[in-house]
Amino acid sequence: MTTTFSIRFKQCLKEKNIKQAELARFTNITPSSISDWSKGKYTPKRDKLIILAEYLSVNPDWLVGDSDTMDIENPKEKLFNTEDFSDDVSKLPILGTICAGDGVYIEEEYDEHIFIDQGMRADFALRVKGDSMIEAGIFDGDLVFIRQQSSVRNGKIAAVRLTEWNEASLKKIFVKNDNVILYPCNPDYEPIVTRNVEIIGECVGVYREL
Repeated sequence: MTTTFSIRFKQCLKEKNIKQAELARFTNITPSSISDWSKGKYTPKRDKLIILAEYLSVNPDWLVGDSDTMDIENPKEKLFNTEDFSDDVSKLPILGTICAGDGVYIEEEYDEHIFIDQGMRADFALRVKGDSMIEAGIFDGDLVFIRQQSSVRNGKIAAVRLTEWNEASLKKIFVKNDNVILYPCNPDYEPIVTRNVEIIGECVGVYREL
């Protein structure tokens, strides 16, 4: 079965040399959905259509056959506004890199985003550098989704700032006798015991680019 969308979608992927797996990674849309759309089994809903069109840099109305103009009229403008998305999709900024090893700075200037399920209730994403959290399933290069908050329950994984050195780190948090213990999830690393720490937010999800 073919549809206008499936024909134009496959045409666009071919012309731009984009693989379905790559599209799935960068849009956070499941590979099965992309495959079904490509085969003409379904047509994406408006929120997903906008996400696809933004990544492919094409007119979303062209993809579904409502326009003969493939190119975006003004590529410097965003293809969407918040009304284009359903309530279950959020556009999350990737703020920079956080350490899962030795502390590093968080870069708060960003130009990358990732789309996630709004039910995750995250405020921003950070890219992990290091291997101190591998036993928690968090690896070097992963994206962690952070919900901004000033405190977390004991045993939760959080992004923190070590205020004495102005360094940021991702660790499991325990508070005991006014001390904050930052536990790595890798036996090669030692816990950090400190009072000079600011909690940036709780880790509420992980995304790995395959």
